[in-house]
Amino acid sequence: AYMDRMKALGQGLAPVYARALGLVPDYFGQAFATPNLILRLTHYPAVEGFEEGEFSIAPHTDSGFLTMLPPNPVDGLSVRLPDGTWFDVPQVPGAFTVNSGDMLARWTNEVFLSTPHRVRNLSPAARYAIPFFFDPHPDTMIEALPSCTGPDRPAKHPPILFDDYIIWFARKNYVHQKKDAAA
Repeated sequence: AYMDRMKALGQGLAPVYARALGLVPDYFGQAFATPNLILRLTHYPAVEGFEEGEFSIAPHTDSGFLTMLPPNPVDGLSVRLPDGTWFDVPQVPGAFTVNSGDMLARWTNEVFLSTPHRVRNLSPAARYAIPFFFDPHPDTMIEALPSCTGPDRPAKHPPILFDDYIIWFARKNYVHQKKDAAA
């Protein structure tokens, strides 16, 4: 039931993004008719005395289209603002935090940027997060949208199938696991 509701939320947001980009509301319809969905449970134990540069999870961006996070009773999520400062995300009851991912940035020719974020659990309680990753169907061709390119704004990235991008991303970021398994 939760996955179905989250899928519906993502499918409801896709037309909002399309309209914001000057596209017809159903522009992303085929890409998200059968989206790639991932639900993850992440545990961030309480840690006493964080040093500067220590994190529960280091700064990063997510690889996909959107990441949606339900409210969390334990603070710790921060996003990096364009000026480089970190902003602690406030908890708004009943509201989701939505992070833009690398695929949205690529699709929009960086009109929308990926949201750099980190977690530092400074609370005495453990923090659990349940991110929902809403991504296009693996066979979706991701190329700069027509409303985001032009003679003075060429595409910054070549077209790529979403599935090929995820394979590239995994090889780039998780090669250590392959090496650990071989040892």
